[in-house]
Amino acid sequence: MGITYFMTASDGLQVEPLNALRKAEKKLIRELRKLSRRKRSSENSKKQIVKVQKLHQQIRMQGQISTTRYQAP
Repeated sequence: MGITYFMTASDGLQVEPLNALRKAEKKLIRELRKLSRRKRSSENSKKQIVKVQKLHQQIRMQGQISTTRYQAP
């Protein structure tokens, strides 16, 4: 079930769905959970905040890439 092809072009080219975004979102949820268990202002919480920030940036960039990658010329 689900999306078989992300896109089918007029010349018959079929592109598989992008599951990387879903994987990154699941990882973000896991890392946010870890962050919530850390004591505030500790060194470990600061490290975890950096990890969460990097994941947010990665997801943001994936969204930009997926919308611009397959535009018609």
